[in-house]
Amino acid sequence: MQYFVRTPSLALAILVPLACSGEPGRMSDALRQDLSLAAQAQPYMPQPYVSGMELGYDAYGRPVYRAAPYRLPSYPTGPIPVAATRAPAAVRRAPAPAGSGVSSGASGQIEEVRNTRRDAILGAAAGAAIGMASSRDRLKGAVIGAAAGGVLGAIYGQKVDVNKIPR
Repeated sequence: MQYFVRTPSLALAILVPLACSGEPGRMSDALRQDLSLAAQAQPYMPQPYVSGMELGYDAYGRPVYRAAPYRLPSYPTGPIPVAATRAPAAVRRAPAPAGSGVSSGASGQIEEVRNTRRDAILGAAAGAAIGMASSRDRLKGAVIGAAAGGVLGAIYGQKVDVNKIPR
């Protein structure tokens, strides 16, 4: 029996003749009537003529172009306003003394901008959120996290997050 399961073609070769063992020439009357009606039906015949109007021509055989509804853009009639801001005034700075955090480079002066306050605030907010989420006592966790995050953010802003701007 396992041989039949593994080879379905052999099983079909045995089962198909057994299933079709009826009389080969007999056809039911209903099937015969349906087949004769289907043979009498006329297939769809497309329209043999298409008018010039349907093809897009006028009565004289010239193509008719229908323009899409198009609107011209409206242009301003008066003067066009121009930005009314003034250029910033040039500020000259004296050379900074040595050790003041401002170093002079080959192309001019370079000013170091430190983001200590901003990074301390961001660190405190992140530390409070993490402390509140990870502690059983939410208030105590938020306070400890804010203190630790604020200190770490201030250190990061003072030592790492330094922008050097040429002046």
